[in-house]
Amino acid sequence: MYWVEVKGDGQVRYDGIQYVKIEGLQAALIPPAACARILQKAQDIRLFDMTYKCKFVVFDVSHVVIDATDGNRSVHLDSVWDGRMDDADARMHIELGELANLIDDVVGTGRWVTGS
Repeated sequence: MYWVEVKGDGQVRYDGIQYVKIEGLQAALIPPAACARILQKAQDIRLFDMTYKCKFVVFDVSHVVIDATDGNRSVHLDSVWDGRMDDADARMHIELGELANLIDDVVGTGRWVTGS
């Protein structure tokens, strides 16, 4: 379990909590083009128009929480979905997962989470 924060200027903060290769705080810097990729994906999925909040707790599937701020717009989304659950918001869960994966790819969290 970990969290990662990406700021618009490319500053990255990671905190490995448990079940990760590197526990504790780490910092990195990503290029502006990488930040732009994240922002573009957020715009493509209309992140700031989403309003879903997780209604249940499941411990054996991925849990994605995304907090985002862009100027005076902000959003908090809490998603648990394993692809089998009957959920009318399936597209939103898929898009949040894609955004979370993009963030991990762009930031390179694998170096801290799995060591790769």
